[in-house]
Formats: sequence, structure tokens, C-alpha cells
Amino acid sequence: MDESTVITKKGQFKLLESMIKKYALKPGDKIKFIERDEGVLLVPLTKAHPDHE
Repeated sequence: MDESTVITKKGQFKLLESMIKKYALKPGDKIKFIERDEGVLLVPLTKAHPDHE
């Protein structure tokens, strides 16, 4: 999957609708940023994720 997004003037980024639907994300959901050698991995923190509060 090769999809991308842009950073807004307010410093926010907008995920593609297809990704929002695929991971059932809602406004206010948290996303963990994990740095890797090849880039940054975005991990949605859902109730199933061990880092979910």
C-alpha cells in the first residue's frame, strides 16, 4: 500500500478516508509514532493494543 498525506498549516495531518475506515478510527483516537530506520510507523491505539489507556 503506497498512500500518503500532507501536513496542514496548523501542523496536523489528515489520514486518508480509506485508512480511517480500515482501522475504524474516530476523532480523538490516539496514534503511536514509532521511529524506524526506514521511516515512521503509525500505530492506532485501539482497545486491543497493549498501550491503550
